Amino acid sequence: MHQDIGQLNIYVRIFDEIKRKQDDNPTIGLLLCTEIDRTVLK
Repeated sequence: MHQDIGQLNIYVRIFDEIKRKQDDNPTIGLLLCTEIDRTVLK
């Protein structure tokens, strides 16, 4: 659902602000779903 993607985005941004260093690769967030039979990449 859209709110799940928004919540994951918030977590990624908070992690970036607190833990990520300048020489780290970009942070990614993975949202795993068991009810949908397709792959979506954003």
